[in-house]
Amino acid sequence: MNSKILSRSKALLGDDDNTLQAALRAALSAVTKGGISTRHIDCIVCVSSAFRPSHFTAANVKKHLALFSTECALHDITSTTRALPTVFSSFAESIENGVYQNVLILHADGSSMRLNWNLADIQPLTGEAVFAFLLGDGHTSRKKNLLREEKMEVCS
Repeated sequence: MNSKILSRSKALLGDDDNTLQAALRAALSAVTKGGISTRHIDCIVCVSSAFRPSHFTAANVKKHLALFSTECALHDITSTTRALPTVFSSFAESIENGVYQNVLILHADGSSMRLNWNLADIQPLTGEAVFAFLLGDGHTSRKKNLLREEKMEVCS
């Protein structure tokens, strides 16, 4: 089994956007480009800096993607952009080991939260955005037993 980046997408924050809205646009684009349905996502990971808005969580992404009846692991990771390779390798290994099949990783670039927004042309330079990556093995069948076992281990 080989895990790979099935697709990637980027959504810039508009004037009336919040991070969650941009995350949903990026997520839907990545899922569409990856050739799967949102119901085939079995893990959502939200990665952001310590400046992450409270609404940018894996649970909110799942709720807004209407994944109510889908077994889907949720992870919120507060870190820097430098941690992304570690996040990728950890979840790629989970795919390789058969724990997940399709992992949606969302990364919010919050670096510009500390900048003076009154200065002209700041947003185009910092690229305030949410990036979405769909990692997977290219299959869409569900592995409910593995997910159930993992949840039991976490709860015990």
